[in-house]
Amino acid sequence: IFIVVSLDGYIARSDGSVDWLFDVEGDGGDNGYEKFYDNIGALIMGRLTYDEVFKQTDDFSYKGKPC
Repeated sequence: IFIVVSLDGYIARSDGSVDWLFDVEGDGGDNGYEKFYDNIGALIMGRLTYDEVFKQTDDFSYKGKPC
């Protein structure tokens, strides 16, 4: 499982937004995520999360994988 959760244990804000997931600081390294992701055959996510991802960006991060 790969998931991002806030310190208070929530994935989305009370309004359903996940905009905080895109506010990332760091050196830009993926810490091995790309290599791991290349070995994944499919993704499973909840419908509300799926819909919210499309609201946040025009470029679907998971294209090329069944979702």
